[in-house]
Amino acid sequence: LLLFYVICHFFVAHKFPLFMHGLDGMLFFLTGLLGILLIFMWVGTDHSMTKNNYNLLWALPTHIFFSFLVTQNLSWVKQYFGFSAVAGILLLCAWYFLAQKLNPAMIPFVLLLIFRSYVIFRSRKPEAPPTRYVA
Repeated sequence: LLLFYVICHFFVAHKFPLFMHGLDGMLFFLTGLLGILLIFMWVGTDHSMTKNNYNLLWALPTHIFFSFLVTQNLSWVKQYFGFSAVAGILLLCAWYFLAQKLNPAMIPFVLLLIFRSYVIFRSRKPEAPPTRYVA
């Protein structure tokens, strides 16, 4: 599935950018939904296994909100995806030094989140402020 996503980026993204926006929206929506589920399991229930879950470092619950703004040309959306890419890189650097051992099988998924966040960060140009014409 991850390989399909990367192949689509390199071969389909230029011809069908709306298709990639849809895949990005789905990727970040599902990741945000997982983050919200982890927070609910941590705070709303009495599961001792989900307390202090470090998977929230890559499954950011805010992704669910920004998944709907993938196609928007706003500077703060661009900054969010830049922050998400940097946070993912920092997480990968600290992966084996964290107190909770994260599953190494999630590294390709985190790399995909970093890659797509970086692509969105670089492809979106912030909107120019409106110019005033003086007659």
